[in-house]
Amino acid sequence: MYIKRNQATTVAEVVELNTGIKAEEFIKPCKLPFIKNIKEAKEKEVPINIIGDYEYLEKSIEFCQKQGMEVLL
Repeated sequence: MYIKRNQATTVAEVVELNTGIKAEEFIKPCKLPFIKNIKEAKEKEVPINIIGDYEYLEKSIEFCQKQGMEVLL
C-alpha cells in the first residue's frame, strides 16, 4: 500500500524537500576538482598520495597514468 508522505509531485520537488536546496542548484556541476600544483609535482617527481573510495581511486590512477606518472599501489 502506498502512503503519500508530502505534497511533492515532481522529482524536483522531492529533491528540494529532502535536501533543502533547489533542484537546479543540486544538479549544477561543482568546481572541477583540480589538484593544486600537480604539474610542478610531476616535473619534480614528488610523490603524491591519493586517498578515496575505489571508484575515485580508479579514476585518479587512470588520470595519473595518462599524464605519464608512475603509479604504485
